[in-house]
Amino acid sequence: MLIEQKLDSRPSNLRRLSYAYGSAHHIHLYGPPGPVMQHGGRTYDVWCLNDYLGLMNLPSAREAEGRTALELGASYPHAARITFGNSPEHEAMDRTLAAFTGKEEAMLLTLGYMGMVSVIDTLLDRHDILVYDQGIHACGIDGVRLHRGERFSFRHNDVAHLEAMLKAASEKLDPKRGSILVLVDGVYSMLGEQAPLARIVALKSRYKFSLLVDDSHGFGVLGRNGRGTAEAQGCEEGVDTLFSSFTKALGSLGGFVAARHSVIQHLRYNLRSHIFSRSMPLAVLRGLAERFRVMRTEPQRRETLWHNAQQLQQGLAAAGLDIGTPGGAPTPVHLQGDEIAAIRLVEMLREEFRLFAYAVAYPVIQKGKVLVRLVPTAAHTRQQIDRCIAAMSALPAMMPACFGGIAAAPSMPQRPDKGSEGRGAGQSRSLPATDNAEMSSAGIQRMCRPQGHARPGPTRSA
Repeated sequence: MLIEQKLDSRPSNLRRLSYAYGSAHHIHLYGPPGPVMQHGGRTYDVWCLNDYLGLMNLPSAREAEGRTALELGASYPHAARITFGNSPEHEAMDRTLAAFTGKEEAMLLTLGYMGMVSVIDTLLDRHDILVYDQGIHACGIDGVRLHRGERFSFRHNDVAHLEAMLKAASEKLDPKRGSILVLVDGVYSMLGEQAPLARIVALKSRYKFSLLVDDSHGFGVLGRNGRGTAEAQGCEEGVDTLFSSFTKALGSLGGFVAARHSVIQHLRYNLRSHIFSRSMPLAVLRGLAERFRVMRTEPQRRETLWHNAQQLQQGLAAAGLDIGTPGGAPTPVHLQGDEIAAIRLVEMLREEFRLFAYAVAYPVIQKGKVLVRLVPTAAHTRQQIDRCIAAMSALPAMMPACFGGIAAAPSMPQRPDKGSEGRGAGQSRSLPATDNAEMSSAGIQRMCRPQGHARPGPTRSA
């Protein structure tokens, strides 16, 4: 069997369900990025944009990006940093990040996701043992998969289980040839929970290990100065290697890694995603530098973010919704349901409430559960927060009608026609929106069709 035949005959569940049940994926949003954007000629509240401090659309940053692109081109410099893609501005950003995080040295990364994958791969060899939280981000999981040595996982945020794994790893380790690395996220992106970093660091008094933290959802927003989760918990010195992307608090691209001098020098000359990729474009870097400056000099943005997050989380809890125990900006709403229900809920929120959010189900989370993830930002208004709470309050009533079984999804044809191919790729139906939070029975009937019934007729372009 050719790989093309295999993929046609065995489409993934997500691909099959999206084809069969709705247009919840690959959506087109237009206009300046922010809490209100356009889709299909209509205005929507946006709760799925990772732009915590509202810096993505910062005028001074956009002006710097545009001016540089006109002067030098959008992709200058055209080489990897290790060859001739370096510049004084790249080196200045390295020093700025090191000083801000309190580490000896830092290194700017063009790629966020792949940067984290490569950091894990480059720090470890086959003699090392990796111990990781089962809830880490997908980039961490992909890095774990590359590790050629022993791996131990511990239950999410369970420090007692981590200690048991550290004990097992210590007994198995050859201390003359290898080391132990513990890998956690600072803030877990789906549940919004903080890692118990202070308690993890305390284990260093009994076990010998290094700690790598992916703080992409804590950097810039947690701590008195925005240095992240470890600053908020008072244990920055215990974090040996700090990674963060710039896509969350700073609304930009890329990321960085900060650690002691020897670690960064090793990464600088061995990190494959750094050596074999182009340097961060100068247009992006200048916009990033401006956003970073504003993040440091306007702490009121963090204050507004946390005020908005608190208003949202308190309102959802008061409405009787299960939001878990978020310790960061990501705010989950936990519901009972399946993969089909998740797709339909996204559509329902969009068409009935003019609200963009996204929902996840198995295998991302436990089977039989649906998680709607909301991202409050400093740019959201109280009116938008109230509308979001009202829409989310309608979700439990929607779930019984939207619940279905995965077996009911029709098989996806190997070669769908052109009209079917467009489904789920930015296509949507134009349905009348309600002005209140009460879910209409007509809306439920429209969105929650009998199982196994694909959407009829051609779709309209968004």
